[in-house]
Amino acid sequence: MPDPSPIEKLPCVHEAFTITSRVARMEDREGLIGNFMLEMRIACTQCGLPFVFGGVPPGLSFTGPRVSIDGTELNIPIEPENEKRLFTSARYEMPPQSVDYKEIN
Repeated sequence: MPDPSPIEKLPCVHEAFTITSRVARMEDREGLIGNFMLEMRIACTQCGLPFVFGGVPPGLSFTGPRVSIDGTELNIPIEPENEKRLFTSARYEMPPQSVDYKEIN
């Protein structure tokens, strides 16, 4: 069998993506809906390779985003706009001091 052409040996450059998402409804023992979770995955459409979400800890949380153990599924708690249970406070982080800022006049 002949060697594949040089084009076939090139790695995928990941130029197109497929995003799959769904909303999970978390029920308690009585069947009442207590929480909602957005579950999202991203993969390269060209080669099928899944992407991982960086900077998010693995696990499950009803108060903040988490990823699956392999990092390929992002789980984000969501709620109806009128409930306002998730955002009881806010926190802002400044970039490191090593960043040079330019003043705009």
